[in-house]
Amino acid sequence: MRANSEVIHKIGVTGGEVKRRIANAKKDPTFLLAEVEIMETYKLANIERSRLERLLHRFLAPARLDLELKDRFDFGVEPQEWFLAPLPVIREVIERLMDGSIENCRYDPESAQIVVGES
Repeated sequence: MRANSEVIHKIGVTGGEVKRRIANAKKDPTFLLAEVEIMETYKLANIERSRLERLLHRFLAPARLDLELKDRFDFGVEPQEWFLAPLPVIREVIERLMDGSIENCRYDPESAQIVVGES
């Protein structure tokens, strides 16, 4: 996992403390049963957390990690919040969501860039 740490990121929204949320990451299939590192956090105000998360996930859907893991009970789990996108792209998505310029954009996983004005 460390070899791909530049492009594999979990994008999620929580109402609690991020450090507490990831405390047992290596035992949780949501975190790919691995240690995780907090890359960035953002403080939200006047926005519905779940709506923001859905917008981020929908925009980056072409880069969603397609993976199934077995949990500790041997049940298959498909984590939905992991994306193969570089951190600068994720930052740009967040900036564009905040300033409203994301409307005519899409994420191109082949070039790992946000494309403006193309569909």
